[in-house]
Amino acid sequence: MELDREQRNAYLSRRALTPRPAQCASCRPGQVIVRYQGYSLGVALFTRSGTLESLFPSRWSGCVGR
Repeated sequence: MELDREQRNAYLSRRALTPRPAQCASCRPGQVIVRYQGYSLGVALFTRSGTLESLFPSRWSGCVGR
């Protein structure tokens, strides 16, 4: 799933987010690979309710890019 800049920052800060319908059209609930500008960031959990929960390592969560 490709993220925009604001979503990328939420993911890296380990905050849950709600992707736009177009972003999750081809995703099923479960683990998904999240990307930003074509680069893989890691894994997130896409829930049945449509929320994306970050599985980014908590020890790295303070390293949000600008």
